[in-house]
Formats: sequence, C-alpha cells, structure tokens
Amino acid sequence: MLEKNNFENIRFHNDYPINLTSTCLPETFPEHWHNYAEMIISLQEGIRYSINNTVFTLNTHDILLIHPGELHSLVYNPPGTPSYLLIQFDYSLLLYMTEFKKHQYWLQKFRYFPNGENSALTDTIVTCAHEMFATDASDLPFKDTRICCKLYEMFIAIGEYVTSEQFIHFLDNHYSSVKSTATKGTHQSEITQKMIDVCSYLSQNCTENISLDDAADYAGFSRYHFSRLFKEFTGLSYVEFITKERLNRACELLANATLSITDVALMSGFASISTFNRCFLKYRKDTPSSFRAKYLQDK
Repeated sequence: MLEKNNFENIRFHNDYPINLTSTCLPETFPEHWHNYAEMIISLQEGIRYSINNTVFTLNTHDILLIHPGELHSLVYNPPGTPSYLLIQFDYSLLLYMTEFKKHQYWLQKFRYFPNGENSALTDTIVTCAHEMFATDASDLPFKDTRICCKLYEMFIAIGEYVTSEQFIHFLDNHYSSVKSTATKGTHQSEITQKMIDVCSYLSQNCTENISLDDAADYAGFSRYHFSRLFKEFTGLSYVEFITKERLNRACELLANATLSITDVALMSGFASISTFNRCFLKYRKDTPSSFRAKYLQDK
C-alpha cells in the first residue's frame, strides 16, 4: 500500500523480517520506496525495473538489489508465472553483523548484476533463492531460521565478491566515470580501488569531523585532484556525500524508539537539530519524526 511521498508500507508475513513472493506479481508498479531491501531474480527475458531513474532491462537470472530508501518502480513485467523471484528483507539483518556493516559501502555498490558476469556467484544466489522458496513452502521445523541462514549464505557470497579485485574490474567496465581523468601512468582500476576505499572509510566514520583535506590525504591525492575524482566517482560533492552517509546512519538510529530526535541528530554527526531536520527533509523528502513513525509502523 502506497502512502504519502510514495512510501510503501510493507506487511511482513508472521512478523518475520523476510518476505518471499513469486506469484501474483503485477505487470507494473508505480515509483515507491520503503525501509527494507529488495532482491529481484529474473526468471525470464524483458522485465524492466527502474532504480533512482535508471531503467534496467533484465534477462534470465539477472539480479537486482534495491537498497532501503531507493526510489524504484516496476516498469514492465511480461506475462509468465513466475516471472521473477522477489525477496524483501529487513536490512538490519545484515547490519547487525560487524563484517557486513564494515563493508556496507561496498554492498551498496552491488545493484545490477547480469547473468554471466560471475557464474559461480549467480549460481549461489539463484540456488539459495530457490531453496528459500522451497523451504517456505515446506513443513520443515525452524523453517524461518533456515530461510534466514540461506539469506546469510547468499550475502556471504556477495560480500566476498564485492571485496574482490574482480568487483573492481566490474565497476570499471560498467559504471566507472573516472576513465577520462586516469593518467597514463595510473591504471584505472587502482583509482577505482582508492575511491571505493576512501568512500568506505568515510561511510564507516561519517560521524567524525573528517575534512576534504583529510580524505584527500587518505586516498593519496592532492585536494584539487581528489575533489574532482570524488565528484566524478560518486556523483556528489564531498559535503553531499558526508551528509547522505550521516542520514543513512540516522535512519538506522531512528529505528530505536528510545532515542530522541536530538540524540539521533548528534549521534549521526550533525552539529544541530535544525541542520539535521533541514537535511533530512531535503534528501529524504520527509521529517525524522514521520520517517520513524513509518518505520515503526512497518515493524
């Protein structure tokens, strides 16, 4: 059900934070967002999904991972039953684990994964997904726990991939926007590696007062060169990136109803509640209080 600001209020079955759906999927679904992650595994050709205004046309066993808060829509779902497997889950299942939280920025770069890019990873994801659905349809004891274990198995494989050299080459080939600035003596993959490393570092330490000069030193570039590379790589200015990472941290903290909005603002790295409220409204199109109410309503 869509509510104000295109928010979808997802109802999870049996109060368990994983939904599995493969039937009664609509032909289209309007642009929306929610506080949960969503994985789509295509089972046929021609499905079109939009994420943050980028349209992906899927082939069989192509995979999409939609992260919490991302605007997305089902542009077209061809006739066929089932046409894709839909897995919705509470992202905190991953963030509770230190290793996943440490590599959260790398995981966020995993969005569209075409079949054939890494057959071993695709096979693992598809196999785990089918086993999750089979378990859900069974009468096995502890089946919710079994499904959760398969989700972790899937993301362990994804985590190993996104922290590998192969993923750096994948980003270079599909998404890199820094090719034009790579100098003759510097391999493009080295720049991509450095930029992801510094983005991961900033994501983990976004509540700290890390200046542009500090970040440039960490990456090993001059301030001017780093600023230019950073904008090309992330599509954001340095200040915008830090602000969005702090807002991501705030969204995690808002799930804790015992924390006041002021506590959340300060713990997320914002200097004042007014700045926090202004940035939250600008980037999230909502107020912190309203966002919390929707999140807790989902729960």
